[in-house]
Amino acid sequence: MRSRPVALSAFLLVLFAGGSPAGAADSFSVAPPPSWVEVQPIVPGRNPTTRSPDEDVRIILLDDQVNVPRNEHYHRLIKEVVNANGVADSVQLSFDFDPSYQQLTLHNIFLRRGTNILNRLQPEKIKVIQQERDLDMNIYNGEVSAVLFLEDVRVGDQIEYAYTIHGSNPILAGHYVDDFQLQWGQPVEDERIRLLWPADRFLGIKNHGLAIQPIVRPAGEAKEYFWELRDVPAISEEDSLPSWYNPYAWLQLSDFASWEEVQQWAVRLYPRPARLDQELQDKISQWQQLNPKPVARLAAVLGFVQDEVRYMGIEVGPNSHQPNDPSLVFARRFGDCKDKAYLFCTILQTMGINAAEALVDTDNRSAIADWLPSPYAFNHVVVQVQLNGTTYWLDPTESHQGGSIDERYFPDYGRCVLIRPESKGLTVIPQQGTGWPKTLEQETFVVRGRKEPADFTVRTRAEGLDANRLRETFATERRDELAKKYLNYYARDYPKIKIARPLEVSDDRDRNIFETVEHYEIREFWTLSKNKQNYECEFYPEVIRDLFDEPNTTLRSMPLEITYPCHEILQTEVILPVDWPADGETQHIQGVVMRLEAKRAVHQNTFRMDYEYSTLTNFISAEEMPAYVKHLSRMKDALGYSLTWANEEAPAAKNGRSWIYWSIGALAIIYSFLLVLLVIGAVVFYHFRRGKSKPPSGI
Repeated sequence: MRSRPVALSAFLLVLFAGGSPAGAADSFSVAPPPSWVEVQPIVPGRNPTTRSPDEDVRIILLDDQVNVPRNEHYHRLIKEVVNANGVADSVQLSFDFDPSYQQLTLHNIFLRRGTNILNRLQPEKIKVIQQERDLDMNIYNGEVSAVLFLEDVRVGDQIEYAYTIHGSNPILAGHYVDDFQLQWGQPVEDERIRLLWPADRFLGIKNHGLAIQPIVRPAGEAKEYFWELRDVPAISEEDSLPSWYNPYAWLQLSDFASWEEVQQWAVRLYPRPARLDQELQDKISQWQQLNPKPVARLAAVLGFVQDEVRYMGIEVGPNSHQPNDPSLVFARRFGDCKDKAYLFCTILQTMGINAAEALVDTDNRSAIADWLPSPYAFNHVVVQVQLNGTTYWLDPTESHQGGSIDERYFPDYGRCVLIRPESKGLTVIPQQGTGWPKTLEQETFVVRGRKEPADFTVRTRAEGLDANRLRETFATERRDELAKKYLNYYARDYPKIKIARPLEVSDDRDRNIFETVEHYEIREFWTLSKNKQNYECEFYPEVIRDLFDEPNTTLRSMPLEITYPCHEILQTEVILPVDWPADGETQHIQGVVMRLEAKRAVHQNTFRMDYEYSTLTNFISAEEMPAYVKHLSRMKDALGYSLTWANEEAPAAKNGRSWIYWSIGALAIIYSFLLVLLVIGAVVFYHFRRGKSKPPSGI
C-alpha cells in the first residue's frame, strides 16, 4: 500500500508551507551583476524575421553566462507580451535554486512600457517557497523558488529580469556538466551563451539538432566560448512523442572525457559498507537459514526490498546522486531507487551473491550513447545479479511483481553504467524476453427476449507485466471503488446495467497470474430503432479500440510513440434465444508497428467474436505515418457488430398482416416471409466508433 509514503509527503508539505525553509532567506539577495558579466545593450528598432501572428510572447533576448572557476551562472531574459494569453503567462516570475549548496542574487526586474522603465524588483514582495513538485512521486529534493507576482502587466509591455545562481552540487566533485536549449516553443530574436573556462582544462562540446560553432578567445587566465543565434523560429511540438525524442536543438557541455570516467565517478558513490547494523545482520542470517538455495535467497531479498521498503526519496543536495547507508534505509524502511538498489546489493554481497548497481535512463534509454559522457544522463538505478552462470536484471523499486526470479519483466533500457570497478564505460543491457504483458478478456452475454434483461460476465486474466500492474491497482485502490469504475465504463454502452454479483479477484503470485470476474445484469438490452421497426443490440470491443495509439497530428514531421509491449486478447461470446443466421469472417491486419486478428463466427444460437491485438515496436517514424494511418483505419473498420430483430408490434408489420388476406394465392409465401422477418429478423453488421476510455485497471 502507498498510504504511508503519501502521509509522509503530506507531512513534508505542511512542514514547509508555513514559511521559508531554513537557510532559504539567507541565500536570496539583491545586488548588481558580477563584474565578470558582460551586460548586452538592447538594440532598438530591430525587425526580426521570426515574428508570427500566433505568438503569445516574443522572446527578445536570452542571455546565459557561466563562470566555471567561480561557480556562477548569470541569466537574463527580455520578453514582450503580445496578447492577453501572454499576460496570463507572464505575471508570475519564479527563480528556482537549492539552498543546501546554492545562493540566488537578483539583479533587476523591469517592466518597460513605451519609454517608461518601471522597477519591479521589490524584495518585500518576493516569497521564498518550497513547492516540492515531485511529491506526487514521493520525492523530496529541497529545492525552493523565489516567487514574485508582477502587477499591472499589459499587452505590449516588455519584461526584463536578470539573476545569478552561485554554487554547484558538490556531488559532482568539481566536474562541470551542463546543457542549453537552442530552440523553444516561442520565437527568439537573440540567444547568447557565454562560458568562461579554465584554459588548461578539457571541455567536451556537442551539438544536438543544430550545427553551431562557438567563437573561442582568450580571457585572462581563462578561455571564453561564445555562441550566438539570431531570429530562431519557434518549434511546434507534435503530440505523443517518444520519451527519447527531443524536438528542440540543444548544446551539451561536459568535462568528463569518457563514459569510463563517469563510471569511475559513480563507483565512488557506492562503497561497500564497513559494517552493518545488528538488526540487518540478523535479518540476513534469517534469510540464509530459511532459504538454503542462492536463487531462493535472491528472490526473498528482492521481494522484501520491493514490497517492505517503501519508495520515498529525500534527495537534498548530494543525495540527488549519493545513496543513503544501507543500514539506515533498512531501519527506516523507505528509500528511493538508489537507496533500495544499494541496500539490495549490500545484502546480496554479504550472502556471497555477485550483485552490482546499474545507472539507467528510463526516458532516453539507448539514446544516451550519442551524448557526451555525463552523470546527468541517468535518472534511475537498477541491479545486475550474476548467479550460477545466469545474469539477472532486476528493479528493487518494482513492487507487486510476481513470478519466479527468472520470469520478471525488465524494460528495454538499452545502456547503463555498472557500479563495478572492472566495468568500462557504458554497458549494453540485452533486451529481456521474460514477463511480457498479456491479457485475456472473456465477455459472455446471455441474451433473452427483447424485453428481458441480459446477463453479462467479464473474466480477465492478466499475465506478466499486466498482472503486476493489475495487482498494484487492487493493492492501492479500494475494491468497491474499482467495481464502480468498471460498472460506469460499461454503462456508456449499456445505460441500464447494474452489478449482479460482487467483483471476484484471485491472485496466483507465484505464477504471476491475476484474475478478476465481473457479473452484470443489463436491462433493456435490446433498444428500439428510431423508426420503431427493429430492436437492436450492439457489440463493440472497446478494450481493443482503447489500445490504438491515434495521435492528434497525423501529418507529422516527428515520430509517434507506440504503447509497447502490448498484447491483448478479447473473446466475446453471445448466447441468443434462438438460432441466428449471422455470417462469419476472419481478418488479419498487420502494419509496421502493430497487428490485429479479428474473427467472427456463429453456430446455431451462439455468436462469437475474437480479437487479438499486439504491438511490435515502441515508435513509428514520420515517414511511416501514412501507412500507419491506413492500417489504423482498417483495424477500426474491423471492429464491432450489431444484431437486429424486427419489431412485430410496429405499424408496418400490422398492415402487412391485413394485406395477406387480399392475396390468398400468395398466402404461403407471405407467411414464410413474415415468419423470417418477425421471428428470426435480419442481421445487419456495421462498424462504429465511440472513443471512450476504460477506467484505470492496470491493464
